[in-house]
Amino acid sequence: IGASGGAFLTLIIFALVHGSLQAMVTPTRDALLGRIAGLHVQRAITNALGVQFAAQIIGFGLASTASTFGVVPLLVVQGCLYALSAACAAQMTKLPPIRRSVQAGESTNPSQLAELKAAFAQVWRSPTIGPVTGIMSGVGLFFISVFQVVVPVMVRDHYQGGSAELALVNAAFVVGVLSATTVMSRISLVKAQGMAIFLSACGGAMLCMVFAAQPSALWFYTCVWVFGAGAGVLMSLSRTVVQQSASDVFRARILAIYSLAFLGSAPIGALLVGQLAEWVGVLQAAFMAGLGMVGLLEVLALWGGILRVRAV
Repeated sequence: IGASGGAFLTLIIFALVHGSLQAMVTPTRDALLGRIAGLHVQRAITNALGVQFAAQIIGFGLASTASTFGVVPLLVVQGCLYALSAACAAQMTKLPPIRRSVQAGESTNPSQLAELKAAFAQVWRSPTIGPVTGIMSGVGLFFISVFQVVVPVMVRDHYQGGSAELALVNAAFVVGVLSATTVMSRISLVKAQGMAIFLSACGGAMLCMVFAAQPSALWFYTCVWVFGAGAGVLMSLSRTVVQQSASDVFRARILAIYSLAFLGSAPIGALLVGQLAEWVGVLQAAFMAGLGMVGLLEVLALWGGILRVRAV
């Protein structure tokens, strides 16, 4: 990237490669957490999430020095950090793969496609994983799209902000996530996980509607902080439910499906919300996204069984 002078095509290629690698790393990391955390899965996931977002704050701080030191030194630092991560991963204890017991009539060497279909079937049939994955797909579809599309335009057009204000929005969101993970790391176990996930998602939908009311700048940044706190609860508890409910054999594949539902729906939502903003305006698009999430939550509460999801 530094050698190309930040050419747009190079940036796109980097984003595609980085995103593809991240899609493989995240489910593997989370599945590994489930094997080493024992009965403390929720605390392990919450702590990992907190470390991840704390590192993001450090990254934001480093990125803010780009105008002073230039982009190339920062890219060198990032490359060195990737190399350090790879070296640390190479030193990790290699755990043996978990073998699935073969049922009568099943192939002793099923294809990857057959294994993936079996994982999708488990998600669909599960009274816990299915509803939670459904909510997280709504988070990607409605909440991430509002944060990526609506909030930056509001900062620019309604609050006359620039790069500093956008950085403040990102900082407020990440601090909100860290606030939630810090509190949750001190809680041994949330019993009513489905209720907590449901209420956090309801709060996010209400905040989307509050954004549509164009609050004052102070209240806007406060809402972004609360939005981040709700996201911290959602990401932590939803991963915990999937970890606790998935079978050992399919845990990594089910976590990959969870990530696909959560992050894969975000680009679709961004396109839809962006198009809505063109048709009806940015504020109305935020309100309609909140209504969309409310509709999804109503379906999952009445027929999906999300409120019955409890810690195991």
